[in-house]
Amino acid sequence: MLLRIWNSLEEGLVALLLAVMTLLTFFYVVVTNLYNVFYDLGDAYPALETPAFAVGDWLLGIGQEMTWSLAMTTTIFAWLIFLASPTACASARTSASICWCACCPSPGSVPAVCSAA
Repeated sequence: MLLRIWNSLEEGLVALLLAVMTLLTFFYVVVTNLYNVFYDLGDAYPALETPAFAVGDWLLGIGQEMTWSLAMTTTIFAWLIFLASPTACASARTSASICWCACCPSPGSVPAVCSAA
């Protein structure tokens, strides 16, 4: 019972970290590429120059302030490796070659958690 709760919690945490990493990367890419649209809009239509440039400057500022997102994404990815490798290893009990890289020190040694049940 407790093991099932722990496995569910671990799977939920992996899913949450994947979602956070994906959304953070998506938002950063959108912000860093969307400001060009507003600068081009301001250049194409002189009547919209002031508001379009203001929005473009605002988006550019957000993009420049989000340099921390690359470090956070890398850190989340490292946590995913530590959390998901044992989970994948335990769920792939029929194939020791899949989980060898995650939990076995050498190709000849297969721990009990990785061996076929």
